[in-house]
Amino acid sequence: MPARNVRRSITGSVRVLDPAESRIVLEERNLVLQSADAFRAASRPFCEKVAKLRISEAVEEGRRDLGGMIASATNLAFAVELYMKALRIVNKQGPKWTHNLGKLYSDLPEKLRRSIEVTYEAAPKPDVSLYATSLGISITHKDASAEERATIPRGPSDESILAVLERSSAVFENWRYLYDQGEPGRVKRLPFEYDYLGIAADALREHVVRGLREEVVAK
Repeated sequence: MPARNVRRSITGSVRVLDPAESRIVLEERNLVLQSADAFRAASRPFCEKVAKLRISEAVEEGRRDLGGMIASATNLAFAVELYMKALRIVNKQGPKWTHNLGKLYSDLPEKLRRSIEVTYEAAPKPDVSLYATSLGISITHKDASAEERATIPRGPSDESILAVLERSSAVFENWRYLYDQGEPGRVKRLPFEYDYLGIAADALREHVVRGLREEVVAK
């Protein structure tokens, strides 16, 4: 029996689509792409302000525009998530109900991931000896030890797209609820790797567009 066009409603029930509604399903991937682009655009003002700033200057800008940094981190992470969910649609994968960027990326087809990684690695990267590529926020509980307060974590050495996405897996959830973060007796550090996360967004978007273009040609 041939597959039928179905769509899940907001209430969770499933119903058969008529031909007119089928067009909506076909356009969903374009809607996801447009949404991702809009969230990406919302993240750009802060990212562009701190691009190619030296570390001390970037830190100062982050302090001066804390709200802008929070909004940028939240929107960029969500844009990356949506690009990967658009890729799932293009590649006829089922929905994955998670914000975890590392898990979403690892679940993409291996051949697609290899292609994305080639694009990511070919993109120009900043000189980390001169410029800041990430900022972060430390949330210190009143009972945190002096030793933990004084500890300065070492920066990551693996800048591969998989490593960046895994480290950024919870950015969307953590940064949008930043006021509710923190752990008793601990210092919680939340990094925002705006430079490499932006490069990842570009590589993912390129493959969404490429997939949509190939679909059009195939038709």
